[in-house]
Amino acid sequence: MLRARVAGHICVDLLPRLRADLPLPGELVEIGPLGLRLGGCVANTGLALSALGAPVELVAALGDDVLADAATTLLSVVPDVDAALQRVAGRSTSYSVVIDVPGEDRRFLHHVGANTTFDPAVVQVTGTELLHVGYPQLLPTLADAGGAGLLDLLARARAAGVTTSVDFATVDPGAADARDWGGLVRRWAPLIDVLTPSVDDLVTVFPRTFSAAGEVRGLPIADALAAQLVQHGAAMALVTAGGAGMCLRTAGTERLRHGGHVIASLPDEWANRQLWSPAEVVEPVQTTGAGDTATAGLLFALLRGLAPEEALRLAARAAALHISGTAPLPRWDGAAHDSAVLHGPLDGKESA
Repeated sequence: MLRARVAGHICVDLLPRLRADLPLPGELVEIGPLGLRLGGCVANTGLALSALGAPVELVAALGDDVLADAATTLLSVVPDVDAALQRVAGRSTSYSVVIDVPGEDRRFLHHVGANTTFDPAVVQVTGTELLHVGYPQLLPTLADAGGAGLLDLLARARAAGVTTSVDFATVDPGAADARDWGGLVRRWAPLIDVLTPSVDDLVTVFPRTFSAAGEVRGLPIADALAAQLVQHGAAMALVTAGGAGMCLRTAGTERLRHGGHVIASLPDEWANRQLWSPAEVVEPVQTTGAGDTATAGLLFALLRGLAPEEALRLAARAAALHISGTAPLPRWDGAAHDSAVLHGPLDGKESA
């Protein structure tokens, strides 16, 4: 089985179970228990890849506080995952408070913490066939100096024949270090084989193109954005659009052949494809991390050499299983016609 390395942003997600009626200033209301789990690209995508059956190594930075202890404990119970997690003295561990009020879109309060110290130079490009990195918007060492940190990492991976994959996050419009994210994406894209952002991510990356998030919902916009990323130089782009579904666009044969080994070895049926999948209707148990899980589904399909239609189906199915509360994801058994990942029930129970 081909191997994957997932590097970059990691955090601890704090998930209070809230009521629909939030308290007024000065009030106290009873809420449910606090959920605590690993989050960020490294945990969400990396652990989903591992659950599906891919050998995975995680590379990220933690602080030296109690949240770092919690993250290490949470990771220690996950089988078959290699982790190179640096503990940075004097730094706090990144965390997100997920404000999920019934009947409303989620809100996030995020502390970037030790992710500001993430050093792309320590990420090895040997011993793996695929390198997935997320999220440059929350890792200043990747975006500083005109994006040189990520550009250098991608170039090292390309030189080693490693397939590169990058996922984005939404950008805080009020951040003091506002950047030209559109320009950075255009600079990085020719060295990125797989891009897997959401529509919401791209709204903040290309703010001049879209003036308001309410104008950019649905599969047609997701498809147009995926096509735009391929035009910028990516070999393929999977753009998720929340409850509407997701779209996959791929470049021509020549671009695929110039990618890392995993992309270069794909059959010609992967070239110049335009595919979309509606989201499965499930009873939502959790939505945080669904996009990262869709990314894991696509990357796993690429590692296994599946057809593009199967790859998109696996990405959509993995996201639906995650949303339904299935944890961990079912292990891929290699038989698409009877795989639990593609055709099993969405019952929100833990998989065997």
